[in-house]
Amino acid sequence: MPDVGFIHWLTGGFPAVGHFTTLYFLESGKLRGWSLSRVFDSETGRTATILEISGKSLDTDMYAWMIAQTVRAVSGLVPIRVVAVASSQPLASAFKANRFLSAGVVPISIYQPVFDVPPIRASLLMADECLMPYPASIVTT
Repeated sequence: MPDVGFIHWLTGGFPAVGHFTTLYFLESGKLRGWSLSRVFDSETGRTATILEISGKSLDTDMYAWMIAQTVRAVSGLVPIRVVAVASSQPLASAFKANRFLSAGVVPISIYQPVFDVPPIRASLLMADECLMPYPASIVTT
C-alpha cells in the first residue's frame, strides 16, 4: 500500500485528470485494505473508475464491502457509470455481488522488468498485488 504522502503527490497533479478518492479499510483497528478511484469527465459523460482495490488475505465478502464503500464514496460526484477490471476470482465475484456487469474478457498487461522479480499483472491501474509495500497499520499526521 502506498504511503499517504505518495498518494497525495500522485493524485495532486493537473486538475483536468479528474478527482481521486482514496479509502483505507480498517478492521479492529488494523489496516485490511485500501482503494483508489478516479472520477473524470469524458466524451460520453462523467465516469468513475476503481483503479485499485487491494489488501491482505481478503475474501469475496471483504472485497464486496470495500467495493460498495468505494462506489458510495464516488457517488457524490454523480458519475453515470463506474468502471473496474478484475483478474482474480474473489475480486470478480465481489464486483458481481455489487451488480457490476461483465463486459467480456479484457486483455491484461504484464510488466516484466529486466530484474529478477515476478511480473505484476495490471489493467486499468488495477493489479492482483499491491503496487507498493503494504504497512501493518496507518499513521496519520
